[in-house]
Amino acid sequence: MSLTSAVRSLLHNPEQSAALRAEPGLAANAWTETPRFDAPVHFVWRDLAAPVQVAGERLDTGTHVVLGLAAANPDERRFPAADRLDISRTDHRHMASAAGAHYCPGAPLSRWEGEIFLTRFLARFPDAEVAADEPVRSHDLTFASIEALPLRLGRAA
Repeated sequence: MSLTSAVRSLLHNPEQSAALRAEPGLAANAWTETPRFDAPVHFVWRDLAAPVQVAGERLDTGTHVVLGLAAANPDERRFPAADRLDISRTDHRHMASAAGAHYCPGAPLSRWEGEIFLTRFLARFPDAEVAADEPVRSHDLTFASIEALPLRLGRAA
């Protein structure tokens, strides 16, 4: 899910994929920036462990709430130029992998796989481009995954 989204994000931002091809050491940054830019998990449901006040409303312990994780990542107050993919961004404290006790246990493995995949994919297919205006996305509100992303790979390097 994240690999497809990362490829799409990079290919739709050719200056960023060119920067990564030129400097493969940016792969770790690229991998952590792409899920901030196009979040793999949009919503999570939680039951409040303690009462909280939100926008003047009191929510009691046990209230079932929906949290929009994807809405936090493009927040301009948190990330300057948040609507831009920027693989040189060094602030990676976003919500793509959640946080705290609910932090994704697979995130470290995902980072390692992503770094390897992105550098090898872009090196092997330097002329790759997305072949469709919009990818085929799932209808799942939680995991908004890309189900199909047609690519033109060009010639392999």
